[in-house]
Amino acid sequence: GGGVANPLNAVDNNLNTYSSLNGGILGFGYTINQTAYFSNLSNIGDAATITFSLPPSLLQLSLFNNININLYNGSSLVNTGTIGGLLSLDLLGLLRSGQRYTVSYVPENVVFDRIEVSVATGVALLSDLRIHEIQRTPAKPIVPIAYPSVETVCYGSSATLRATTASEGSVLRWYNQLNDGTILLEGNGY
Repeated sequence: GGGVANPLNAVDNNLNTYSSLNGGILGFGYTINQTAYFSNLSNIGDAATITFSLPPSLLQLSLFNNININLYNGSSLVNTGTIGGLLSLDLLGLLRSGQRYTVSYVPENVVFDRIEVSVATGVALLSDLRIHEIQRTPAKPIVPIAYPSVETVCYGSSATLRATTASEGSVLRWYNQLNDGTILLEGNGY
């Protein structure tokens, strides 16, 4: 009565599609897993990034503690975390409206080639957890600290923001907003 529907939609690079994890009529004590495999190992500092949504419903933040992100190197579990540990109360409004939200879990000093999303059954919240994407994303870029060398920019003038990648082969993309934004530029400076 439960399982994963449309699993390939969670790895198709399309945020408009999703897989569904549904507990169905399974009782307590079971887990439903969805796993994404990668052809090579991550770099130290890379993140396991999950974009998910829920159909509009009554939510409690504590219920997200039953959704684990497990990281593997081959068949060995090397790190685990919960989505609940990555969320805050102000997110509940966004999730109640059915919008997508992205969380990134960065393990310390670990490389991985598999990301597993694991959901404990019997949790009322999880009648339909929608996973839009499971991705491995590079470490956050290095942005210079402004203080003590603060730059002053007057209204109508321009300034250039610069960042560098922390992982070899990474590309920086600048967007006009945090989630679901439009790409403005690709490169180190904007």
